Amino acid sequence: ENSARAIAREMKLYGIMDFEVILHQGKMKMLEIDARFPSQTPMAVYASTGINMVEILTDLALHQKLDPVSLPENPDHAVVEHIEVTPRGIAVKGENIMKSQGSLHLQTDFFGADEALTSFVKGSRRWVATMIYKGKNRRDVMKKRDKILKKMGQQLNLTLVKEINPYAPA
Repeated sequence: ENSARAIAREMKLYGIMDFEVILHQGKMKMLEIDARFPSQTPMAVYASTGINMVEILTDLALHQKLDPVSLPENPDHAVVEHIEVTPRGIAVKGENIMKSQGSLHLQTDFFGADEALTSFVKGSRRWVATMIYKGKNRRDVMKKRDKILKKMGQQLNLTLVKEINPYAPA
């Protein structure tokens, strides 16, 4: 947070930016900064804190004022990731897949995930989903995620395509 604020201050950037980091060998390393209205950031922030960034921006644009926002004392940990399901299996991929399979709809408790934006239709052999997993800490969320993907594979009679898990400890 301090790094993001210092960079934004130096760049005279005010508003929302997507500040991406990765945990590598026990250290947080910055990957990129996107000074744009990101698609995944509002979902992750809402899932973990209940703060609706879109509502805040709309209020700011319409009323040109920003009310104070208070973070919850113990926010949830949230992971947002994109999956593609094909006859070959279930693969975790980048967000670019989300435009490939038609209309999306919101589902809660989707194969056990807290929420999903998905093109899933019963009987479909090809679909995509943005999965949102929540929990009290990273370990719990990743256990939940792994269990959900395993259960999904069993129910659909598909394997999880070998992936490089970006969340696995180094």
